[in-house]
Amino acid sequence: MSVNLNGDMSQWTLGTVFAPCASGQMLADSWRLHNASAAVLTARKSADVPGLTICGRVIHSSLEIEVTAADASVGASDVTAITYRGEGSEWAELAEFATEKRIWVKTNVSGVYHLTLSNGPETLCCSQPFTVAYADLWTPVTVNFPPATGILGTDWWVDTRVGYTLSVTLCAGSGVQGSVGTWESGVKFGGVQQVNFNATVGNKFKIAGLRVRRADDAGPDFFQPPEMTELTCLRYLEKSFGNGVTPVTGAGWASGPLHVTSTVAGAAAQPLAVTRLFPKRKAPAITGYNVLNANAQAVTASHGDCSATTFDQITNVSFRLVTTTPAAAVFGESIGV
Repeated sequence: MSVNLNGDMSQWTLGTVFAPCASGQMLADSWRLHNASAAVLTARKSADVPGLTICGRVIHSSLEIEVTAADASVGASDVTAITYRGEGSEWAELAEFATEKRIWVKTNVSGVYHLTLSNGPETLCCSQPFTVAYADLWTPVTVNFPPATGILGTDWWVDTRVGYTLSVTLCAGSGVQGSVGTWESGVKFGGVQQVNFNATVGNKFKIAGLRVRRADDAGPDFFQPPEMTELTCLRYLEKSFGNGVTPVTGAGWASGPLHVTSTVAGAAAQPLAVTRLFPKRKAPAITGYNVLNANAQAVTASHGDCSATTFDQITNVSFRLVTTTPAAAVFGESIGV
């Protein structure tokens, strides 16, 4: 069975359109864009997917990358890649075995692309080429990687850290190209045949249906049900905004903020009730958004912004909001962030 999370891209916690898309931006949960080039790219959720009749299963959505400002001249250090990051617990199912990666791709730019598998510490990698022969048609891609070199637990983490990264390379300069088919040091992004997807405005590349498993696994091949994917994704990211809504300030009280109640009146520091979390893989970083104004402060229901808003006592299952209410605040007033 496939060990990876959100391979059918059913979960998009942070939003569905990222324009322009910054390098490192999380797209579908567990998926990111890595872009170290002059190209400007838009990333979005797409309803264009390989159909049931050709892939044998329902795929909920695809990830589409579109070039909005081209980079026709590839510099030595340029690289653009769609990346999937798997936790160490996923890699524990694959360690020391040959592995198989299956995806569907669709693009108007035919040519040679690469899949690269790298370890969590980014000290080892292996790239394998695949060819898109027909433009604008969904193409199935199956790539096998040889058993990984390195030491389990040192080079390959099998705990709550990043166990592995799988990269789909769209552009790679000579300085980030390496060998193909063998493990090597560092992180490379394919070989000399790599096409430059970034060359022309309007180019589009779509990816869907990632499955990661041992190459000798002859068992059934299926995706985790969407409702289970949503629950599992909460292990990594949780927010008060609705699913698929990008967090922003000034979204209003109806956006679903955390509500707490002031414990004293007037301008006073208020350590407020501990809030429970879905269990995380580690103690998370927490970001607050003012529901009315363009800042990161908590806000009272009737008397304006608080100040000195922080979060403390953070564990993998809970945190506490601490903020200073304005002078006009009253006892029992609702506070939101």
